[in-house]
Amino acid sequence: MNTTLMNARRIVACVNACEGINTEDVEALAELKCDIPGVAGVAQMSINSSALEEERDALAAQNRELVAAVEAALDYCSSEAIGTVQQEIEDNARMQQTLRAALKHGR
Repeated sequence: MNTTLMNARRIVACVNACEGINTEDVEALAELKCDIPGVAGVAQMSINSSALEEERDALAAQNRELVAAVEAALDYCSSEAIGTVQQEIEDNARMQQTLRAALKHGR
């Protein structure tokens, strides 16, 4: 295989390995000239990025569920439920007054 074709394959492999990593980060990595064993380091960064994206998506889904639950709770607590609780409080207050009056009069 000639050198031009081998270089082209290598460039394509590098581009594919760096998918999802912005150009500035790739350039910064190249400038560091740190000892990253071949493409494995870049591939690991890509895997970490995928794991973080999956975690972000899972947390976003949980957040949507929590928001829906809170909204449902607020809907329940409004109008009808509050009216029912208020009615029970008023009924209990009347019952207490009746019992106090009965106890006061010895009934």
